[in-house]
Amino acid sequence: MSKAFRPYAAFLIVPSIVFIFSILLKSAAGPYWLASNFDPAYQYLVNGLRLLKGLVPNHTDHPGTPLQMLCGAVCWVFNIGHSVSQTATRVFISPEFYLHTVCVVLAGLAFCTSFLLAAYVYRKTNDGIAALLTQLPVLSFLILKSWDPYAPFSTVLPVVANVFPETLLISVVNLFNMCLLKIFFAKASKDEYPAVVSWGFISGLGVAVKITFIPLLVIPWIILSWKNKIIFTIVLAASFILWTLPIVSVYPTLWHWVVNIVTHKGSLGLGGAGLMEKHEYFMNWGNIFHEHKILIIFLFLAMVLCFGQLVMKKWGRETSFICVTAFGIILQFAAVAKNPGMHYLSPGMGLFSVLFFLLYWQGASHHPWAKRIVGILVLVSILLGTWQANAYRLKLADAAKDMLAFYQHIHEEYKGFNFVGFYRSSGQEAALSFGDQYSGSWDELFKLYPDSYIFNRWTIRMRDFRGRVFSNDVMSQHAGVILQGDGDYDFGPSPYTVELLEKGRFESVFLLKNTTEKQAVMLHIAAIYLSNSGDSLKALEYDAEAKALHYPLP
Repeated sequence: MSKAFRPYAAFLIVPSIVFIFSILLKSAAGPYWLASNFDPAYQYLVNGLRLLKGLVPNHTDHPGTPLQMLCGAVCWVFNIGHSVSQTATRVFISPEFYLHTVCVVLAGLAFCTSFLLAAYVYRKTNDGIAALLTQLPVLSFLILKSWDPYAPFSTVLPVVANVFPETLLISVVNLFNMCLLKIFFAKASKDEYPAVVSWGFISGLGVAVKITFIPLLVIPWIILSWKNKIIFTIVLAASFILWTLPIVSVYPTLWHWVVNIVTHKGSLGLGGAGLMEKHEYFMNWGNIFHEHKILIIFLFLAMVLCFGQLVMKKWGRETSFICVTAFGIILQFAAVAKNPGMHYLSPGMGLFSVLFFLLYWQGASHHPWAKRIVGILVLVSILLGTWQANAYRLKLADAAKDMLAFYQHIHEEYKGFNFVGFYRSSGQEAALSFGDQYSGSWDELFKLYPDSYIFNRWTIRMRDFRGRVFSNDVMSQHAGVILQGDGDYDFGPSPYTVELLEKGRFESVFLLKNTTEKQAVMLHIAAIYLSNSGDSLKALEYDAEAKALHYPLP
């Protein structure tokens, strides 16, 4: 190890812990096609392939385009010299390999950006504790669940082990924090220009990864001069467009969805018109307080410090940055309280890197005894984070073991039956179908899995990889049809008559005994024909018979 690098070696500890446990936690959780793991990893993988094929992604809500680009790049790198069709076939045969590779790349990015952030702070301050404090928040992502679980899915993939926007945001927020600290350490306005341009570019990337990043933009818009605000905003817009070029054609749809989120009371644009349901909103804030007590305490300390500095008329540059950073975190948490999901807090949680540093730099860094106490707390935090990650790894392994055992059991017990998966069903074919979002865009999928079907529990439709099929036809072509998925799903009333065969810890399997789907559709078509022919009474009779079969008609 070179003498120049030796002081920076300590800043490899936390990134190494996070990188190693990212791999260990993913390994413990089992394949991505397990019931608790495939959403949304398979969507990003398949949409990455859509980019290679020159198609617009069919999943643009987040919008998440940079992650889709990364998935597409990984698929391309491992298939250089192959056509898009050949690449797609190879990916659809071994999707787990590509998802694991993307997971490792994301972990590597988190490793590098966490180290660079700490190294930058150390170079500017020559204070190892200050640098290590910027790395502590990333430890929380080792146990932050990547979706809000419900019984029986109480143990799910943590953010660091998933392939979804929040995993990429770990690295993006680290870079955002570095730009923020470059502004903090800038001695003159002219020194800010390179950082402002970088900040705008990184912020555009952050918004393109996920719109939960937007509240962080309040920080540069407050602390920068008017001239730099304009430069930042121009670069931000250009960066966002650059990172979302593949979805420019669906900008109106994306904008409409964002407007609905803001102007409707429910989560994710649902509910009646209005800003929020006050009771649910404050209840969600209560959940945030409960889940992240330690972070909330530090947020409260920051606000108390700012108030104290204001009262004592000692408000300075450091206090301004503490106040604005705390405000950015509060705003981000407030947005999530309206659209709850603990993983949505990732951008705000990442900002604690800067807040921890600023609080320390404002006070403890000037007192040797306080520095020792903070140093001990940093060491305890690293050890505690490692222990929590390992404990969670054991829980993941236990859940994955049960899911895999149940999957293997039912496929042996009901060998010869055709398995039709629905949401939260384990299996590679079901995961690929969910990732494709029933688009019918891939002949390669149908060629590989011609007898694979999926049941969409929201539209009450069955599909293969080409398009819609009737459940009646599926039953006539196979010795038996097994519906596999979420153990608590209720099929009635519906056109399907099912018998519960087995209920596992996470999934259940049902035997499809009868279906009136085709009859309902034929009656509905006949009703339309009769109505157009002028026989309204007979049309109403047929339509009533169709509706009585409990099939959602067009």
